[in-house]
Amino acid sequence: EAGTRMGDYNTLNMGAGVHLGDVNLSVFGRNLTNSEGVTSSADNYINDRRAVLRPRTVGVQIGYEF
Repeated sequence: EAGTRMGDYNTLNMGAGVHLGDVNLSVFGRNLTNSEGVTSSADNYINDRRAVLRPRTVGVQIGYEF
């Protein structure tokens, strides 16, 4: 067997940023549609492991240049 087919999924990631003098401010969103895709799978005699997409994540980053 060449491998296991995982199935399709889509993600939507967005981000925006602004420079205000020495301060950098950015906002971001990852997997905004909160898709539940399986990215890989490993099956053995003891257990079945699957790697899945990280759930919806939003955040803010602030940086200062000095």
